Amino acid sequence: MTQVTMLSASQISHLLDMPSVIDAVADAYKEKANHPATLWPMVYEQLGGEADMDIRSGVLGF
Repeated sequence: MTQVTMLSASQISHLLDMPSVIDAVADAYKEKANHPATLWPMVYEQLGGEADMDIRSGVLGF
């Protein structure tokens, strides 16, 4: 069985900073706009309370 590790907001903030995340997402959208891409359906899971998880994935066809 696959094990999923859930991180708290404070744990994530030690690993990522928001400006770098925004830059990475912007770069991904620019690549998608300039190259053929295949986008797969979004995976969504309600984790309890107000927590949820969205996973968006795909592949660029360089």
